[in-house]
Amino acid sequence: MKKTLILGLLILIVSNIIYILNCNPGNDVAYLRMIEAGQYSQAKSTIRDLLVQNNKLSESKIEELKFEFERMDRIEKDFNQSEGTVTAYISKYIPEVTGEDIYDTAFEQERHENSILFAFALFIFLLAILVVVLPYIALVLIY
Repeated sequence: MKKTLILGLLILIVSNIIYILNCNPGNDVAYLRMIEAGQYSQAKSTIRDLLVQNNKLSESKIEELKFEFERMDRIEKDFNQSEGTVTAYISKYIPEVTGEDIYDTAFEQERHENSILFAFALFIFLLAILVVVLPYIALVLIY
């Protein structure tokens, strides 16, 4: 009975850890971090490599990679002007416009803080598993 309970707990813990690690960027989705950083050429190259080298990808993962590739291509075509060019164009119609009016730094800062909070929450969750669940399993094994 104890062994079955322990085995069930271990399977539950391992499956949750695997799920959490798959929900957040890992090795196979490093391209997402590149996209967020605006490194589209590197991200496209990584996606191409994943599609060519990894024959174990699911159909949904292949579609996701193709979508991201196409989305980056569309963004590059639609938003190909520099901040200075855009500011100069808008200033013809709104003379007092600045780069800060166009680029929302508060939004970018909040997005960065949210990603840090998520990483911290994941760390706390994994720490809780180590501190609470594993000692419990050890106690069950001892007694």
